[in-house]
Amino acid sequence: TPINPQQSAQLTLEIGETVAEGEYAFDILGTSADGRFHKLTLTLPVKRVKRPASIFLRAEPQEVAFGGKILISGSLIAASDSLPIRGPLTFSYLTPAGDLIPGETTTNERNEYRVEFTPQAVGPWQVTVKWAGDGRYLPVELTINFGVSKGNSAISWQPVKSQQLGETAVIVGTLHPPLSGEALQLRILKPGQLGASLETVTKGASGIFEYPLKVDIKGEWTIKASWAGSARYHSANSDDLQFEVTTEQAKAIIVFGGGNETTNPAWERFNGLANYVYNILKKRTLKDEDIYFLSPEL
Repeated sequence: TPINPQQSAQLTLEIGETVAEGEYAFDILGTSADGRFHKLTLTLPVKRVKRPASIFLRAEPQEVAFGGKILISGSLIAASDSLPIRGPLTFSYLTPAGDLIPGETTTNERNEYRVEFTPQAVGPWQVTVKWAGDGRYLPVELTINFGVSKGNSAISWQPVKSQQLGETAVIVGTLHPPLSGEALQLRILKPGQLGASLETVTKGASGIFEYPLKVDIKGEWTIKASWAGSARYHSANSDDLQFEVTTEQAKAIIVFGGGNETTNPAWERFNGLANYVYNILKKRTLKDEDIYFLSPEL
């Protein structure tokens, strides 16, 4: 478009997205007023200016108990026009001790990404996600924080049936999580005593612990277990484990002699007496299997 036919002209060129970087030569042809042709050769350097990109990053939840999972998710877009961008992403997790754990993923068809991560230490963490950029967009990275708190623990018991005085009861419990080699303290309260004795027991590989206990007092026994916790888990206290210790019941034999009802004229009187003795023994907590009749018809 001529601005001044005798002095200058203006030329506008539109560079498409597919044009590669480099120097391009082109000629401008013109005709003067006297009819002569003129050619001007120009060189045009083309340098593509990369546009910025944006990355979104979030951690859910912001704090998780030890042993839980963190969901790392977000998206990658062009910052200027909000266009989606596909591309591989690299992760780095900074542990509370200062170590770096690498990872990688890629965006899906909606240009989003989702990664599950299980942190193996308690304390403050950082995660950084990076995109290296491409021919159109600049590299971009973002860092956020999340935390890992101590995990919960618990102690459970296997039920203990009623024990006979003088027996050895095997006390069995389980610590969750099933850590091996951890020491637990047992608080054993005997019947009729105000103070409890303290014993230490060590767990096996599956978290199960056993303690043989000689029961030398009749009555209700109470046992409580506690664990001091660790760098990864909170301490734990069990519910009370209670069981009864009893003395062995005596056996009784009821003998009714003199024949049966048809041959013994005193059978009715003796039969009533035998039933009377039977009822007395039942009131004294003897069971049927502890009472033996050696006479017929009873």
